[in-house]
Amino acid sequence: SGASSSRLRIGYMSSDFVDHPTADLILRALLLHDKDRFDVYCYSITNHANSEYRRRLKHHIPNFKNLAKKDSDDKCAEIIAQDGIHILINLNGHTAGDRNGISSLRPAPIQVVYLAYPGTSGADYIDFNVVDDHVCPPEHREFYSEKLIRMPHCYQVNSFNDLYQDVLRSETLPKRRDHFLPDKPAVVLCNFCRLGRISQELFDAWLRIMRRVEGSILWLYSHPRAAANRLRDYARRQDFPTDRIIFAPPCSPKLQHMKRLTLADLYLDTLVYNGHTTASDVLWAGVPIVTVKGSNWPSLVATSLARSVGLPEMVATSLEEYEEMAVDLASNPEKLQGLRSKLCRNRLTQPLFDNERWVRSFENALETIWKTWENGE
Repeated sequence: SGASSSRLRIGYMSSDFVDHPTADLILRALLLHDKDRFDVYCYSITNHANSEYRRRLKHHIPNFKNLAKKDSDDKCAEIIAQDGIHILINLNGHTAGDRNGISSLRPAPIQVVYLAYPGTSGADYIDFNVVDDHVCPPEHREFYSEKLIRMPHCYQVNSFNDLYQDVLRSETLPKRRDHFLPDKPAVVLCNFCRLGRISQELFDAWLRIMRRVEGSILWLYSHPRAAANRLRDYARRQDFPTDRIIFAPPCSPKLQHMKRLTLADLYLDTLVYNGHTTASDVLWAGVPIVTVKGSNWPSLVATSLARSVGLPEMVATSLEEYEEMAVDLASNPEKLQGLRSKLCRNRLTQPLFDNERWVRSFENALETIWKTWENGE
């Protein structure tokens, strides 16, 4: 196990050390680990992909290794075990590209699941799950097979303060006309999640909100295209003018997407499955959100994000309250601007975007669970 090492050896295993939201969120945390206390290993379980995330990790982390798809789970587990990893952190869980068979062979004494999959692994070979009190309140404890590492603020880490500083510089930001949006005083309501997260009940609420807010525009992500066509058709059947729904194309690199988000006035969250990375994106862009406190992890992430950025007032308790909050904010420019100004201050002072604070808390947790294991507890 490498237990005699003076530093803890932490292994992060993922198929997403590529152009993917997981890499976008965790990149900075991997580089901020205290090198006097931790040796960091990254195990990529996907074929080589040329991305800035991967290049930065390979440059800064000497122990970045590719576990080839052609190699068996046994061989990959053996490589990890030979590296003497103390704690192996599975960043996939039950998501595309996972190789949970490697974790099932227990190549490390302690195994943790984190970030990509919002729920329990249900696996006896995963010892810990990383949560917070918002996505996993105490009454939900019984639904998790793992022991829980409860982060003090938000379970979700992010790299935005490092990657997207330009979003804070107004002189670098685009104009609405650059993205085919109407100039003010039109109110731009937005959501940039995959369109499959939009239920009929929610879309009906969005149409009602826009009917009540004169001149409002709904700005959505055009993926998948077939879903965009269905939404247009549905709006047409409801006698709603489809020219008030604007679909944005993919935008690369992500910094350019982050900059265009600043053009929106208010983010309307999806409810069954909230915006996760997407909600963090808009908060860093300074756009307030309206969400509903859900009943499970996928529908509670935006609540955690809102509270961690010091704006619990962005969280409604029902769809009806959500609708009224959205109409109230969109109809009152001064009130909306006040909330936006508060968010712009808080994103630099509250825990959500404080990478250093998150990493130090996580490191303390890792050292605690390792010492507990060493003591046979």
